[in-house]
Amino acid sequence: MNRENWIVLGLMVAVLFGSYRMIYRPQCLQLNRLRDELAAKKSVLETDMEKAAVIPQMIKQVQEMKTTYKDFDCRLPRSKELGGFLREISSIQEQSNLSGATMNTQNPVSGDLYNTMPITMRLKGKYLALAEFLKRMDTMARLTRVQRLMIQKAKSTDKGDLDIELLMNIYFTKN
Repeated sequence: MNRENWIVLGLMVAVLFGSYRMIYRPQCLQLNRLRDELAAKKSVLETDMEKAAVIPQMIKQVQEMKTTYKDFDCRLPRSKELGGFLREISSIQEQSNLSGATMNTQNPVSGDLYNTMPITMRLKGKYLALAEFLKRMDTMARLTRVQRLMIQKAKSTDKGDLDIELLMNIYFTKN
């Protein structure tokens, strides 16, 4: 082999060595770093997917809670506010075409977070008027619950009137 061949061979080795050091090796290091980064991101993604898997279950629970607690938008006053309640009930009773309303309030019952005041109410009227009365009571701003409802045919008339007795509770917070 002559000197020129050795020079060409030397240049080729230098170019190959330079290419390895300047191009191939940095590219391999960057590729390995990117693979490690990709593996780490996949691991984070899998962890996040496991965390996100509970979201549909949480949405279902929220919907169930909305259904369960739909009436919690009613107002729970700080005191009995009995006068306003009685006026509102009387107005609802008149609008529903029920007559002969009598109301008896009982002593408040103390609970852990709120007080309850039972009220017994007696009315006379038709069945549809009672249904209208109960429907209007359900839309009151104040939290009110009917605990007991007794309906009997009125003895005094034959017009299909009913004697109605309601035991309802109103709620108020402790002062």
